[in-house]
Amino acid sequence: MKKIPLGANKQVNPEIFAITPYIPGGLMNASKLKKIAEVAEKYNLTVKITSGQQIALIGLKADKVEQAWKDLGMKPESITGLTCRGVRFCPGNTFCKRARQETIKLGKKLDTRWRGTKTPAKMKISISGCHLSCTAPAIRDIGIIGTDDGYNILVGGSGAHDARIAWTLIKNRTAEEVEVIFEAIMKFYMENAKITERVGNLIKRIGIEKFRRKVFNLVDNKYLQYRPTTVKYEYMEDDDQLCGIKKEES
Repeated sequence: MKKIPLGANKQVNPEIFAITPYIPGGLMNASKLKKIAEVAEKYNLTVKITSGQQIALIGLKADKVEQAWKDLGMKPESITGLTCRGVRFCPGNTFCKRARQETIKLGKKLDTRWRGTKTPAKMKISISGCHLSCTAPAIRDIGIIGTDDGYNILVGGSGAHDARIAWTLIKNRTAEEVEVIFEAIMKFYMENAKITERVGNLIKRIGIEKFRRKVFNLVDNKYLQYRPTTVKYEYMEDDDQLCGIKKEES
């Protein structure tokens, strides 16, 4: 069996490989796009826009992979297996007129923090600036949806063979609160999931209420404060308990 070159992905033809230069959120400038096009032209490659907001260059011989990465001005990499994949995020309210919240800064922060982290199973994350969910957060291990009242955090979704819609963990959070709660989700998952057990399967095993309680126990209450939903839509869960922790009445 031939060794797979560093930073390459196998194809049907065992003599041919693909490389995928990483592009956070699929956003780039013209210079970077031109560089990718030049490499594709140099090696006569097929260019594929992937479902993960990336550009795959397909058709490299094994002995050309290393040089192709050098031509791109990038280090060879291929994040597969039991790792956290890159965070998918839409343009958010920076560009999209429908978006309710910012997504690019938040997406890049989470991507920088978690992409490539070793996890019990592969981990998929996405952020959408509104309920139209262009990045499909409801079928990710962790999904974030922007609303008029902040961000909703979803957990345990899957679009694979065991397809399921995610559970809503908490609603109406600020970007700062999302980062803190996200950290707690990852900590609990990484310490308690079995090998190859996705977030949704962990939740199925212990129950969403226990999962929520354990995660929230890792978070300072100031990040969980109650914040009611002011703008409601038919698609949204009308559950006030998901809006945070209410202060006890004296």
